[in-house]
Amino acid sequence: MADQRAKHEKLLDLIELAYEIPDRSEMIAALVNGLRGLVPCASAITMPVGARGFELQMGACFDASADDMARYLKHYAPLDPFVRNAPGPFQLNQTFRLSDVVTSAELGKREFSDFMRQVPYHHATGTLTAFARQPVAVIGLHCHRYERDFSSEEVEIMNRLAPHVGRAIYFGDLLNDVERRHETGLLVYAADGVLAYISPVAQRIINIPPPPAFLNCLAPSGPGMINLGKASYRVTKWPLSAASLLQHFATEFSGKHAPGKGMR
Repeated sequence: MADQRAKHEKLLDLIELAYEIPDRSEMIAALVNGLRGLVPCASAITMPVGARGFELQMGACFDASADDMARYLKHYAPLDPFVRNAPGPFQLNQTFRLSDVVTSAELGKREFSDFMRQVPYHHATGTLTAFARQPVAVIGLHCHRYERDFSSEEVEIMNRLAPHVGRAIYFGDLLNDVERRHETGLLVYAADGVLAYISPVAQRIINIPPPPAFLNCLAPSGPGMINLGKASYRVTKWPLSAASLLQHFATEFSGKHAPGKGMR
C-alpha cells in the first residue's frame, strides 16, 4: 500500500512537472529522467508529430542513438509494427508494448526485424500523446533483451501520464510561438480621459504609458486597428460595467463615480 502511494505521488509530481516547464526540450528531458523512477528503462526517445501530415520528426534521444532515429524515420517508420498492426497508430494517449502488437515469430519474418537487430534494445513501448484529438508527440521506452518486458502497471502509468504530456506540449508550444499566441492587453481610462490602469501585457506591447491621444485615435465604436511600431493590433473600446474588476481603477483614479472606459 505504501509503495503504491509513493508511486502515485511520483506520478502526480511528473504531471505537475510537465505543466511547470514551458520549453518543450527542457520539459521532455526532465520528464524522462523522472519517469525512469516509475518505469525503469534502458533508453527512451520522443518524436514530435507534425500538425499538417502527422509526420514523425527528429526528436530527443535518451541513452539512444540519433543515427538510429534518423534511419528509422528515413526508411523503417512505415514498417514499424506499432504503425502497421492493430490497434493501429491512432490510438491516442494509449500505450502499447511491442509484444502486444507483434509476436517474435511474426517480427522475424518482417523487414523491420533488420532495424531491431541494429538497435541495442529488445522490448519497447509506444505512446502517441495527443491533445484535443490532435497527435502531438510519440514517446518510446526501451529495455534490453536480458531485461524483462514492461509490466501492465507500467503501461497504465504511461496511459495516465500521456494526456497531460500532450496537453503540456501543446500549450507550451503555443506560449512560445509568437505567431500563434493571442494575448489581450487592457487599458483603463477614467471618465476624464486620463489613463488609470495599464495591464502588464499592454505595458509590454506599448513600452510606455500611452498619452490621452491614444484614446482619441480609436474609432468611436466597434473594433479597429492601431499600428505600434512594426506591429498592428486589433483594439476594441467599451464602457466598464459596474461588475467589472477594473471599475475601481477608473473611479478611484479620477475621484469620480462616473463609469470609466476600457480598451483592449
